Amino acid sequence: MCSSDLETGGYLTIDESVHLKWNFEISEEDITATSTDEMAGGSGKTVRYDILQGKFFGYGLPNNDGGE
Repeated sequence: MCSSDLETGGYLTIDESVHLKWNFEISEEDITATSTDEMAGGSGKTVRYDILQGKFFGYGLPNNDGGE
C-alpha cells in the first residue's frame, strides 16, 4: 500500500513538499520512505519505521548501519 491510498481515503495528509522529496510504502510490518532526486541528500536513501519494534532505521539516524 502506498501513502496515496491512505490520503485518498482521508486517513492521512502529507504536505506536497514532503511528497516531492519522499516516496512512501506501507506494509503490515513497516513504513518505508525512499528519497527522490528533490531531496538535498540525493535519491535512493531510505528511512524505515518498524511497526513491531516501534523503531526507526536508516538514513540520517544514529543507528544507521550504512546500508540504507
